[in-house]
Amino acid sequence: MYGSRGERDNMKKQLAFLLLIPFVALMVYGLVGTSAWFTATVTTNGSISSGNFDLQVSGGPLDLTKLEPGAGYKQVGEFCLVNAGDYDMKLRVRVDNVTDPGALQDLLKVRLVLKALNTDDHNTYGGLDDIELFSDIPFSTLLDWNDQTRLLFETDGATDPFVPDMKSCYKLYVSLSEEAGNSQLSQDLTFDLLFNATQYINPGW
Repeated sequence: MYGSRGERDNMKKQLAFLLLIPFVALMVYGLVGTSAWFTATVTTNGSISSGNFDLQVSGGPLDLTKLEPGAGYKQVGEFCLVNAGDYDMKLRVRVDNVTDPGALQDLLKVRLVLKALNTDDHNTYGGLDDIELFSDIPFSTLLDWNDQTRLLFETDGATDPFVPDMKSCYKLYVSLSEEAGNSQLSQDLTFDLLFNATQYINPGW
């Protein structure tokens, strides 16, 4: 009537399993709940952007004729730089595209001075007095980026940043060694003057 003992044991296990299902379902329902709590979600706008990095140059032409050996420094010309960006800068300069059939560059020394602007230009880099940035360096030094050609003004041993909207003007001088001879007569040296700017906080140079 009730089957074998084994069949009765299987029926008991099945019955126990069926009774367990509603209990588990009840526990899951209790954990999940009905999400009936009061909730609210709000948003606010966000934006992240980088700024503008822009160096502008004006002035010139840089032109000097009839340079005389042993006559000291003569002014080649003037130029100005403006930080038209959003970040503090530091600057350096070099020459490029040099054409020099008479080998003048081997006999030239270079001097660069900050030009004093009028008192209305309160943001002039380096103040109002002529300040020498470098002098007596061989023209060949300007062929590569290096520490000698950085356009940096120092105050109390620390370089001043070239801040946004700041303007600086410079006077470039050269001198021709008295060692120049007839092979340098009626010779022309042409070049491009390149300016390089980076963030003031850049430790690379």
